[in-house]
Amino acid sequence: MVQRYEHHTDLKGDALCPFKYSVLKNQREFVCNWHRNLEILIVEAGNCRVQCGRENAALSAHDLAVVNSETIHRLYSETAVDYHCLIFDEGFCAENGIKPDEYRFESFFRDEKTEKLCLAVKTQMEEYRREPTGLQAARLRVAVLAVLINLCTEHAIPASEAPPSADSSSGACVRKALEYINDHIAEEITLDSLAAYCGVTKYHLARRAGHYMGQTLFTYINTLRCKKAEEYLMRGMSVTEAASACGFDSLSYFSRTYKKLMGYTPSGRTHKKES
Repeated sequence: MVQRYEHHTDLKGDALCPFKYSVLKNQREFVCNWHRNLEILIVEAGNCRVQCGRENAALSAHDLAVVNSETIHRLYSETAVDYHCLIFDEGFCAENGIKPDEYRFESFFRDEKTEKLCLAVKTQMEEYRREPTGLQAARLRVAVLAVLINLCTEHAIPASEAPPSADSSSGACVRKALEYINDHIAEEITLDSLAAYCGVTKYHLARRAGHYMGQTLFTYINTLRCKKAEEYLMRGMSVTEAASACGFDSLSYFSRTYKKLMGYTPSGRTHKKES
């Protein structure tokens, strides 16, 4: 399920190694979300754009993005992109003297050393999965700490130069709107109703959403609905049932929107599942 706030509870499943390393292939759209955990994205192949709070950058192979704590972010590509994702449990960071909410890191950069350190985590993670011993866990923890230390020494931003925190009133306003959308995704949602819920004018909300999300709230709603529809289709729902369950009143509009945002038709997605 696509979530407005990613709790990453799976990180705590292994007390020795509360980390997550994923390699994602042929990705086009990553729905806006936020979390307290620190996250690093490494582009392996292809091109994409990454939105981190108010910052937006075009990335290609070997570029990195750091998602700071509580920062609204998303990744998107007009074609497709392969990338790695490393997420650190905030508790592990704090236990080692690095509290995510007390540090702000550069959002975008290219650094061969940081990339190699992250790939070393991937290697140690694979070793640990093959042989989940205490010794392998220790090696993995050392590899993760090496990444964190490198970030703090090479890519931390002085407080005087750091961008506005995601906890500012503007960022909080957008996050509140995203929470409402996720809780009422199958219902009719208008900019007026969102603005009223957030206690701001619709013009202010629309402007802030553009700054923090790099897209309109209307696009976010449709993207989230299509992502949820994809889940329903994978579970065996018909196209009509999935469209209705996700708040689309018109089947033809759902099909057009889905094709535009997902890159294939709803029936095509169903076919991919069956093949």
